[in-house]
Amino acid sequence: MHHSVGHCQVGWGTLSLLRLLTFPYNSVYGSFLQLRLPSLQALYLSSTNFNGTIPYYLGQLFPELDMLDLSYNNIAVRPDWVPPPKLKYLHMNDCKVGPRFPSWLQNLKNLSSLGMSNASIGDVLPLWFWNFSLDIVDIDLSHNEIKGKLPACSLKLTNLKSLDLSHNYLEGQLPQFSSYLVDLDPAHGSFSRSTFSNTSIIVPNLWELYISSNKITGSIPSSLCELNYLQVLDLSKNMIEGVIPNCWNSLIIMDLSYNNLHGIIPASICSTFLWVLHLSNNEFFGEFPLSFQNCTSLRSLDLEHNKISGSIPAWLGENLRRLEILELRFNMLTGTIPPQLENLTYLHLIDVSNNHLSGAIPHSFGNFTAMKTNNLGRVWSGIEYYVNNIEINMKGREFQLEGRIPSLFICIDLSNNMLSGEIPEELAHLSFLQSLNLSRNQLLGQLSEKMGELRWLEVLDLSVNNLSGVIPPTMINLTSLNHLNLSYNNFYGEIPYGGQFQVLLDPSIYFGNQGLCGVPLNTKCEIEAPAQPPGLPNNEDDNNLEAIWFYLSMSLGFIFGFWAIFGALILKKKVEVCLFSIC
Repeated sequence: MHHSVGHCQVGWGTLSLLRLLTFPYNSVYGSFLQLRLPSLQALYLSSTNFNGTIPYYLGQLFPELDMLDLSYNNIAVRPDWVPPPKLKYLHMNDCKVGPRFPSWLQNLKNLSSLGMSNASIGDVLPLWFWNFSLDIVDIDLSHNEIKGKLPACSLKLTNLKSLDLSHNYLEGQLPQFSSYLVDLDPAHGSFSRSTFSNTSIIVPNLWELYISSNKITGSIPSSLCELNYLQVLDLSKNMIEGVIPNCWNSLIIMDLSYNNLHGIIPASICSTFLWVLHLSNNEFFGEFPLSFQNCTSLRSLDLEHNKISGSIPAWLGENLRRLEILELRFNMLTGTIPPQLENLTYLHLIDVSNNHLSGAIPHSFGNFTAMKTNNLGRVWSGIEYYVNNIEINMKGREFQLEGRIPSLFICIDLSNNMLSGEIPEELAHLSFLQSLNLSRNQLLGQLSEKMGELRWLEVLDLSVNNLSGVIPPTMINLTSLNHLNLSYNNFYGEIPYGGQFQVLLDPSIYFGNQGLCGVPLNTKCEIEAPAQPPGLPNNEDDNNLEAIWFYLSMSLGFIFGFWAIFGALILKKKVEVCLFSIC
């Protein structure tokens, strides 16, 4: 007797001894799920295009199964499903498990790893869930519609290392996440266990905590600092209030963005371990903390939409040499942009827009190595589950760069400040630059012809400045350009035509430049474009005046000579007539 598994023919005797069965990233048939495989221990069907409903008696067919991965398939799970009782590893990400919370989980007393992200669960998180398995190591229930509150009673999850409840509808205050602490009892000279509040979740081995994108209120409990192994803390996009406790150590990722936090950024946040610090969209104030000099491993710093004041310190470019993303827009920063930022050889996204910065754009910006060679760092390597989230303004609209996209995007945004001087032609060295926004400043001078070397540039916004001169014809070489705005400057002459310029036909991108002509404007160019923009002072007035006098003199000389000769001939004729008459 033979049965078909995928496209293979195998004997029943072989299947009865089978312990591992895997078909990752392939297309398989589901008939083998009707077979009894008494020795099977691990079944991996992730991303196999498998569909249908899992048989409710699967536990009877595979009684020894302890690892089951059905993720990323079009699979439905019945509410009365009977799972294999010895399961330790169960992943059903992107499967249809809901809408009810699966009550059959209570039967898996030995489960250590649970993945049910985006599993269509829209139920209340039951209290029994926190105690159904004391061996649980990692839990992922993210991207569902789970409601209710985090537990308000003491729980002991002593083996839990990763908890991901992000992107749900959980509400209420943050509970106390604590570890077992041993204190010396001075009265009796002995050790005793600490006492915890009624909302303590005792997780001494917790490494990663994700509760972002919920409706959590309250303040951040200082007990989180007591988790000696905690490396990732993501509480972003909630309604958490108050100040950040000043008691941290050894975090690799801290994301508290999009909350109602305020105060000064505590010094203890920064250490040589920290890779990612995202505190955007809060109410933090004060100058750059000097403690940031200790963040020598920092890859991504996002402080946008706060009230950070003072100047951008020069030591930022000297101490934070691994920085890849610097997001400081919508703050109260003043002073000049330090040229020392050129030392950030991995920097590929810098956004300091909507501040009060002044002075010139440093010529050293042309030295950003990662923007010239596409030598991007690996900020997210080793951080498998954290979803990076950066907000930028592109094409005049707000965009969320999520996941790994920010680590691949190359952008300079210095817009809406008080920057002056010319645009450094060294920026043309950034051959992999994708977006350049220098709009709403006080920049002047002409554009360098080298701008045409930015072959990967997709977005160029230089609007609302005092730039002048002709638009360099070399800019038709910007073959990746899909958004251009040169409006409200002093450009003049004929608009280049060709390449992407013959696709970008919105006339508003050139409005406010009185001397421009050509497609897509209604103003047609003369045979020769005017040498100077209308109404502007002419530096060659003396030369033009001499030319006028030269041609006027030639004209007068011609007229005088003509009438002198013609008059002489008339006079001669009259004399001849007179002499002829006398004779």
